[in-house]
Amino acid sequence: MTLRTIVPLAVAASLAAAPPVLPDEEAPPPSAAALAPWEWSAKDLRAVKKREKKAREQDGVFEVRAGGWIVRAAVDARFAAEVSLYMERLEEAFEEIFPYRATVSIEPTVVVLGSKAEFERRFPHGERGYFHYGWSGKKYNEFHLYTYVDHPAQREFARFPYPVLQHEGAHALLRRIYGQNDIPMWYDEAVGAWFQAYDLSKSLRENREYSRYGRSEYFAPLRRLLGKYGEQPPPLSRLTDLRRDDWNTDGFGETTKQNYGLAETLGDYLLSHPEGRKVLDDLHEGVRRGKGREALGEKDLERLEPAWQQHVQEVLYFMRDVGESGTRSG
Repeated sequence: MTLRTIVPLAVAASLAAAPPVLPDEEAPPPSAAALAPWEWSAKDLRAVKKREKKAREQDGVFEVRAGGWIVRAAVDARFAAEVSLYMERLEEAFEEIFPYRATVSIEPTVVVLGSKAEFERRFPHGERGYFHYGWSGKKYNEFHLYTYVDHPAQREFARFPYPVLQHEGAHALLRRIYGQNDIPMWYDEAVGAWFQAYDLSKSLRENREYSRYGRSEYFAPLRRLLGKYGEQPPPLSRLTDLRRDDWNTDGFGETTKQNYGLAETLGDYLLSHPEGRKVLDDLHEGVRRGKGREALGEKDLERLEPAWQQHVQEVLYFMRDVGESGTRSG
């Protein structure tokens, strides 16, 4: 994700004031998981109905404040209510993985624009979504996730590409933990990509199984770009040395897809495997202390290298039967 300076425009009067501008974190196109229509339980539908009744409308934008999130959607009250509940479910899943205390007390805002054209006017270099934050002094005055409805069918939340909410939401929740501290690019994207393929209808245990690989946006392209099982992936430094300005230098082309794929393999190792947990705890402590890109030292990365290389091979081995559609055969 390329670091950019962008002054976001308003979707309604409530968004009119432009805050100081800071780095943006952008999300790629929706993953294959978005092809499966989202289904709510009967209990969830009752919660959605309650939130829908509390929605406020201004200039065609429907706002719902509930569950620790603010949703502003240029669709309808039902859609805004469903996004609201969905983000609450994401936060529950996130906190199961990241039990670390948040240092920022703020309700993230989800802005769903009414068209791709409107999104591209505001974020011309974006792909499907953005997490944008800004602060004045020691306080955040923007903490927004931006995305859009691209097709009439997507005005039904069941058909909306919800993985983009997971990717951007993970960025926001991670940022809430670390406040204004620098988060290494590879760490930020490892978490975003991993949660993008998370199935919120399943347990954490199920999401840590190999079956999640078929939901990944990046593992099938990664196999094509890196080669087959048994071929040597690039060194870990290829990923950890990347800065924000270097992340997306080809407009979400092959290099950027490889960056995302490698980041997701590292995220999968840190978040899915018991041996990755200690590395995650050390990484968290380093970022919390303000070490930024040096959160893991050179020796830590040297110890991590062989375990990560082996994990990349496991991913490539699993993906040998997965086509470009992201579906495993057999």
